[in-house]
Amino acid sequence: MAITLTEKQNEALKLAQSGYNKYILFRGGSRSGKSYLILYIILSIAWTTPNTRHGVFRSTAVDVRKTLFLKTMMDVLRDFDSELMPQYKINMTDMTVKFPNGSVIMVAGLEGTTKVDRILGEEFSAL
Repeated sequence: MAITLTEKQNEALKLAQSGYNKYILFRGGSRSGKSYLILYIILSIAWTTPNTRHGVFRSTAVDVRKTLFLKTMMDVLRDFDSELMPQYKINMTDMTVKFPNGSVIMVAGLEGTTKVDRILGEEFSAL
């Protein structure tokens, strides 16, 4: 399935891919496609840039698992390219996606100091 982006998503994607912006803030209404686009961008970077780490976070693990990992991340992975599916590994318990080039996408909640301390010790290419 080919990914079809809206006009606004295409504008945001061009900004993200330009290389001129260190920080990008996406805003829009509920169900406007922000999370999908952000995960698409992160997945694209992870797939094309070897040995990179990427983080996707929400305030709680329950929220991030239900809304981002089990739904949106799986939609993006399915839509990205069906040929990629056998090449990456999904760890449902740790909420990670590992690519054959050594890149990893980590999805996590930020509740509790132990979890935050573990995340702070990591180096990320994209958040």
